[in-house]
Amino acid sequence: MDLIIYSCNHMQFTGQANPRYQTINYYKEFINLVINSKSFEYDFELTNKDLFEQIYSRDYFLIIFPKNIKDQKNKDIWYLGEPFYKKYPFTINLDAKTIGFYLDKKDIYKKINDTKSENKKDNNGEKNIIMKDNISKIKNILIKIAEVMIVILLIFLAYYIGIKVKEGRKKRANELKDDSYEYISDDNKDINNETENETKNKKVVELNSKIGL
Repeated sequence: MDLIIYSCNHMQFTGQANPRYQTINYYKEFINLVINSKSFEYDFELTNKDLFEQIYSRDYFLIIFPKNIKDQKNKDIWYLGEPFYKKYPFTINLDAKTIGFYLDKKDIYKKINDTKSENKKDNNGEKNIIMKDNISKIKNILIKIAEVMIVILLIFLAYYIGIKVKEGRKKRANELKDDSYEYISDDNKDINNETENETKNKKVVELNSKIGL
């Protein structure tokens, strides 16, 4: 099987080709290669120190690729080889049919710290969500209380206005009744006086007629 291997000039790759001019150090700028494994639930990380090896005047990229792959599904196959197994030594248990790998102490502590920080973020996120829910509930309760208070205030104002209007009407009715009573009383007195005068006049007329005057 034909393989593809990448290499470059060490001086050019590290930015030392021309000391007079500042050039890019591609070795330092090379990003870490991170391989996420869902089965192990772990991110395997390879740095520039893991991925490159200087042999004489050239730097060799330690990941190789197959050449002339006809199968489109396997065209992006990478062979990690020694750099990967050197940093992450694997173990195989044939009886249990399991595969595992050993972690460096630094990686273990980093994994624990990352897990703690993630759990802390999750807890903080849950607390923030709970606080937001509580705040929204309190706001809804306060709004409902305010609405009830406004309704009660409106009812009280309507009742108070109704009483004042009723009292005003009653007072006005009493005043009109008193005025009518006085007016009627005066008229009655005048009518009674007129009636008495007419009666006297009639009596005088009757007496005069009987006497023959």
